[in-house]
Amino acid sequence: MNVENILDRYEAPLRRGALAPPALHAQGTNPRCGDVVTMYASVEHSKVARASFEGHGCTISQASADIAAELAEGRVVADVAALTVDDVLHQLGATARLDCAGLGLRTLQSALRNAFVRAHVRILGHVQGVGFRYSTADEARRRRLAGWVRNLESGTVEAVFEGPRPTVEDMVRWCQRGPAGAWVRDVKVDWDEPLEHLGSFEIRRTSY
Repeated sequence: MNVENILDRYEAPLRRGALAPPALHAQGTNPRCGDVVTMYASVEHSKVARASFEGHGCTISQASADIAAELAEGRVVADVAALTVDDVLHQLGATARLDCAGLGLRTLQSALRNAFVRAHVRILGHVQGVGFRYSTADEARRRRLAGWVRNLESGTVEAVFEGPRPTVEDMVRWCQRGPAGAWVRDVKVDWDEPLEHLGSFEIRRTSY
């Protein structure tokens, strides 16, 4: 165990502090030591732009939460999901208290898994020839969502949005109104498709 490294992380963490909404967050506990951590993640275009933590407990749990936040920053969500406690230990140092060392990472992965969603949307009505695709792209990029939008030969607009659930839900509500000049008759949404972890938002060619 690298005691000096653990103490440094515990006494002067690099990423302690809450992130404001719409950042994702989840709380985890470890009854063995009475550890409590809340992990935060700000996701932009399927990538963790910022991560941080708050909490109290043993030195290992708090130092490990700081390391987990550092490891997550700059990675796409799928890569964060693939991290293991061994990745934390590589920076922390070996310890037999794996429940303490893995608490922050498990909690962060839970926040991303439960709150990051994909919505596949089909918008019906007078939605072509009114700038619907370009307005959708502008609105999605402003919300820092990933995905795509395109026209269908049937006259429908089809789009996919990936990101934090509250932000995606807000984007779907916008689709129910659309830009000026559009008339939306119905919006069909499929929430059950697996994430693609798209990296940006794009306008695709019309599908024939």
